[in-house]
Amino acid sequence: MKFKQFKNIFLVSLLSLCSLYAGAADDFENNIVKALEADQLVEAKALFSKLTEIQKNSLTGTLLQSRLLFRADETEESYDLLAALAEDNKQNADVYYYFGRSAVVMAQKVSIFSKLGYASDALEAWQHALTINPQHQKTLEGIIGFHLGAPSIAGGDVEQALTYSQALIPLDAEKGYASLARVYWKKEQNDLAEQAILDGLSITPNSGHLFYTQGLAYSRQAEDDNTQWQKSRDAFSLALKNAKTDKEKQHTLYQIGKVAVNSGEEINIGIEALEQLITLDSKQYHEWAQYRLAELYLNDKQLLKAKNLISSVNYQDDDELKGKVKSLAKKIKKAVKKQSKVS
Repeated sequence: MKFKQFKNIFLVSLLSLCSLYAGAADDFENNIVKALEADQLVEAKALFSKLTEIQKNSLTGTLLQSRLLFRADETEESYDLLAALAEDNKQNADVYYYFGRSAVVMAQKVSIFSKLGYASDALEAWQHALTINPQHQKTLEGIIGFHLGAPSIAGGDVEQALTYSQALIPLDAEKGYASLARVYWKKEQNDLAEQAILDGLSITPNSGHLFYTQGLAYSRQAEDDNTQWQKSRDAFSLALKNAKTDKEKQHTLYQIGKVAVNSGEEINIGIEALEQLITLDSKQYHEWAQYRLAELYLNDKQLLKAKNLISSVNYQDDDELKGKVKSLAKKIKKAVKKQSKVS
C-alpha cells in the first residue's frame, strides 16, 4: 500500500515537473517571438541560443530559427529551411505562412528571370495554408497584399484580394476594412473605398491604421490632383494621433515627411516629423528618413544642415537610395556654392 502511494506521489511530482518545464519553455519561446516582433534581433538571437538542442530542433524551434534568419536578411537561408520544413509538415498552416512570406521577399531580391518562380511558390504556399486554416489571419493579410501588389502575370488578382478582404473582416475589422478600402481604391471605386473606411471607423473609431490607409490613398491621388495633399496630411495627422504601436508611429511620421517633400507644402511639419523619426530606433526608416529630411532642409534653405545630413546617410546595398543620395548631394553642393557666391 505504501509503495502504491509512493508511486502515485512520484508520478504526480513528475507530471508537475514536466508541466513546469513545458510552461517555462513556452515562456522562453514567447519571449523570442516578442523580441522578433519588436525588431530586437540581438536579444532574440541571445534568447534562442539558450534553448536546448531538443528545443532548437523541434518544429517550433526550427520555425523560430527561420524567423531569425529572415530578420537578419538571410532570406535565402530562411527560404531553404522553410521549404524543407513544408515538405515534412503539410498540415501546418504556420509553416506554409512563413514559407510564403520568405518566397515573396526572395521574389523581390532575385533577377527578373527567377521572380515568377518565387512568386508562384508564395501564392501556392499561402493558398495551401488557407486550405488548412481558412481563418489564418497572417496568411489572409499576406495573400491580400500579394494580389494587390503583384502583376497578373505573377498571379496578382484584385478580385481575389476582394474575396480575401471580406474574409478578413470578421477576424479583424480594422485590418479587414482597411484591406477592403485598398481593393476598392485599386479598382478606382473611390466611393466604395471611402465607405469601407467609414464602416471600419464605425467599429474602431480611433483606428490609426484606417486613417493611415486613407492617407496613403490620398497621397497617390495627389500626384494627379494637388487638392488631395491636404486631405492626405489631415488623414496622417489623425493616424499619428491614434497610433497604437511604435511601428505605426514610425510609418506615419515617415509619410508626413514624404508628403511635405512631394507637395512642397507645410515643410516645417515635415521637418518636425522626420527629425522625430530619426531619433527613434527605426531600422526600416532611419536612412530614408535622413535622406527625406535632407531634401526638406534644402527646400527650406537650411543648407548646412542638408549638407551634413546627406553625408551621413548609409545606403549600403540599397541601390535606389544610393542613387537618390548622390543626386541630392550634388544639388546641395551646387546650392551651397551658389550661396557662397552671393554672400
